[in-house]
Amino acid sequence: MEQPISIITKLLSDIEEAWGELNSFLDTLDERHLSMLQDPQGWSVKDHVIHLVAWERSILYLLEGRPQYIGLGVSESVFSSNSEDEINAIIQQRHRDITAADARKRLREGHQEVLALLNSLSDSDLLQADSSNRSSDAVPVEEHPILDLIYGNTCEHFRQHLSWIKDIVHE
Repeated sequence: MEQPISIITKLLSDIEEAWGELNSFLDTLDERHLSMLQDPQGWSVKDHVIHLVAWERSILYLLEGRPQYIGLGVSESVFSSNSEDEINAIIQQRHRDITAADARKRLREGHQEVLALLNSLSDSDLLQADSSNRSSDAVPVEEHPILDLIYGNTCEHFRQHLSWIKDIVHE
C-alpha cells in the first residue's frame, strides 16, 4: 500500500513548482521590463518582486517566533492598524530606489532561508494555529493553521503576482 504524501512534502513541492514558474518568467526580463514598465497602480515588476520578498520574509519571522511585522519592515502600529493594501504601499515606497538586480538577489536569498526553515518543520508544526493576529476573512485567526498563511505568502502569492507581472510586461 502506498504511503500518503506528507503535508510538508506537498507544501515544498507546491512552492517549488510556483517558484520555478515565477523565476522562469523573471529570467526572461531585462532591466527595462523589471524597472521601467508599470501597472496602472504605478508598480513595476521590481516592486512586485520586493513585495514578494517582504511577505515571504514575514513568514520566516513568524515561523521563527518573531513578529511578522518586523519581517515586513513595518512597525507594529502600522501592521495592526492598516489594511494589507496600505502596508503594501508602504513597502513599495520604502524600496522604490533599490535596483532590480538587488530585488532579485533578495528574493533568491530570502526564499532559500524560508525553504531551509520549512525543511525543518513537521506536518504537526504546519497544522498549528496561525498566531499572526491578521486574518483575511471573518473566520477567527485561531481556526487558520499556519499552513494556510505559508501557502498564501509563498506559492499562491508567487502565482498571483506572476499574473500581474505578465500583465505589466505584455501591456
